[in-house]
Amino acid sequence: MLRQIREQKKMSQDRLSELAGLDRTFISLIECGKRKPSLETINKITHALDVKTWEVLKYIEETNCESIFNK
Repeated sequence: MLRQIREQKKMSQDRLSELAGLDRTFISLIECGKRKPSLETINKITHALDVKTWEVLKYIEETNCESIFNK
């Protein structure tokens, strides 16, 4: 889901990492499902993507998704 939102906004991993204050490699690992971000990290990423954290969490609940950041 993270990758889809980021690509819809035509944002690179580098740009997202700059805006969120996170390492680009960490963004990549989250997108691949190899790392599970804390709520604080989720807030940083959603803020950088200009989406509401509660909307993302609601999506997870409604779709019964395992992770917000995997495909």
